[in-house]
Amino acid sequence: MNTTQTSLTLLPLFLCSTPSQDYKQWELPEGAKTRLGKGTVNDIAYSPDGARLAVAGSIGIWIYDTATLQEVDLLCGNTEPAECVAFSSHGRLLASGGGYWDGTVRLWDAVTGHHLSTFSGGEHSVKSIAFSPDGGMLASGISGHRWKHNTVQLWDLITGKHLRTLCGHEHSVPSIVFSPGGGMLASAGEDKTVRLWDTFTGEHLRTLTGHTCPITKVAYSPDGTMLASGSFDKTVRLWDALTGEGLRMFLGHTSTVLSVTFSSNGSTLASAGEDKMVRLWNILTGEQLQVFLLDHASGVRSVAFSPNGSVLASGSVDNTVRLWDVTTGENLPVVSGHTHSVESVVFSPDGSTLASANSDNTQWGLPERAKTRLSKGAINDIAYSSDGAQLAVAGSFGIRLCDSATLAPVDLFPNYTASVRCIAFSPDGRTLASSGDYSDWTVRLWDIITGQQRHRFAGEYGRVRSIAFSPDGRTLACGETGLTSVRLWDAKTGAHLHTFTGHTGTVQCVVFSPDGRMLASGSSDKTVQLWDTATGKHLRTFTGHTDCVLSVTFSPDGRTLAGGGGGEYVDPWNSKTVELWDAVTGKHLQSFTGHKDRVLSVVYSPDGKKFATCGDSYDPTVRLWDPVTGKCLRTFTGNTEPMSSLAFSPDGSTLASGSDDGTVLLWDFSNLAAGN
Repeated sequence: MNTTQTSLTLLPLFLCSTPSQDYKQWELPEGAKTRLGKGTVNDIAYSPDGARLAVAGSIGIWIYDTATLQEVDLLCGNTEPAECVAFSSHGRLLASGGGYWDGTVRLWDAVTGHHLSTFSGGEHSVKSIAFSPDGGMLASGISGHRWKHNTVQLWDLITGKHLRTLCGHEHSVPSIVFSPGGGMLASAGEDKTVRLWDTFTGEHLRTLTGHTCPITKVAYSPDGTMLASGSFDKTVRLWDALTGEGLRMFLGHTSTVLSVTFSSNGSTLASAGEDKMVRLWNILTGEQLQVFLLDHASGVRSVAFSPNGSVLASGSVDNTVRLWDVTTGENLPVVSGHTHSVESVVFSPDGSTLASANSDNTQWGLPERAKTRLSKGAINDIAYSSDGAQLAVAGSFGIRLCDSATLAPVDLFPNYTASVRCIAFSPDGRTLASSGDYSDWTVRLWDIITGQQRHRFAGEYGRVRSIAFSPDGRTLACGETGLTSVRLWDAKTGAHLHTFTGHTGTVQCVVFSPDGRMLASGSSDKTVQLWDTATGKHLRTFTGHTDCVLSVTFSPDGRTLAGGGGGEYVDPWNSKTVELWDAVTGKHLQSFTGHKDRVLSVVYSPDGKKFATCGDSYDPTVRLWDPVTGKCLRTFTGNTEPMSSLAFSPDGSTLASGSDDGTVLLWDFSNLAAGN
């Protein structure tokens, strides 16, 4: 990015234009009354004057005042998560690229936050965007599924017109960069080539070949005379930017090179890769100057020089940001606290601040030396306490508790940051059960008052996908990945009580009947089984699903049972269903169709007159149904990622939905609570 300074007088104008209410109320979808969380993070960029930081993610682009570290705007518009973001060199424009099937580049006034233009490149992900140095042109790298869609698009920002499409790459274009003078554009492709283009005529100037595997990154030297590229072939190559001649190849990495960058004076090149190595190279001689080894990392995702070139920052798969003295090779203090791989690091223009973004920016407590946290991560489950006073949110960041009235966080588990799959409150609200995800295959019982762990149940074959307390709070039921059975535990002593066997597939969900006498379990064997909780006797089998049952729930009176699910692979012509049965007789009552992807969660309203469902990736909606007529009463939209879980507040006035986009939306159902 060009770091030409622009007047700080832009900042007051920017701040005056922002919404006055709490940022939790900004850009809410229709029907939602607030939002918890800011979504996951895909890209970050400083404005040229360093006064603002743009964070592109799952719900839009958050803009922060870097002096106060406060949110000042949220820019929404992309129909899919914002994949990448960039400021123009003069700082007056901001561009964002849409991911997945969005295929658009949106242009924003960086001073007012107003949306200026939408540039369409087709229904394909925008992998990279770049402004020309003079700010008059914008380029976007498109990733498609066919040859003709893997292109670079050029736009005239003065007229708003599409200038030309640069075709030639046979695969995705993950990296593009303008030459410092703006007359040329380099694009790196997964087709193993770097292509050079004349930005004024669109002429393809030359193709740089030599890499034997897809290219991950391309960078111009500050004077524009050289190009560097890193690749899956474990090499870094240096090219003459004018002639395309290969100048030299840097060998030493033993795995994929993920990042390359020049120092500000152009004399040094840094490269980093999956081999845990950061290497510094002398551009003129090809000599390796320094090797920085990350002992505990499994790969380095990104590197960045400080503006004066004295410090190098690296973001690693071991969840750390490391700082290195370029001259001495000294490892400066490690910045730890991220809970996932650090995908991007960037210095502010004056070098006083370093911003880092991990794969879901999930940490609950701030890392040592960190000033603030801008986001949290994907949501896996949510639950209200029985009195409605607390809302628990679980995800890749651990567990977060909020006061339901004020939405203020309650920091009970600051040191527990392992990914959590599912949670459940005990009926008296004094205990929270959580199940670990990925490497932590355990169920833990937490004291809500003290935050202390009461019991720990170790999983045998994999992560626990569903947990449920009995209505009297004495028993905890668990369905575990790899098991075709349900296990019951004494919630007070931790003793194993029963194991219910009979499913032929993995148990995905469990729920007690309101009176506690029965337990229902849904499975990948396409059935729901009903069990007597006292004797362990199998009572009946509910059929009707044509694929995996992912969620099951009783009506408040216990007379009906609803199950939702679907297959792993999406068939757009086959609506995914919710099945309704008579819980006493086992009779199939009705099928509810409408979702275009798997139904991940089904919950009844407290009065039993409605139930809500939520969908997976291709249908991230919340739908409200009449269980008697089968009619879909309303569809709520607003999330860009799968809706993983739903929970009604005990009074029925609020429906909470948790999403993989890193947010929880609270929907206003006060009319529903009144019986309307």
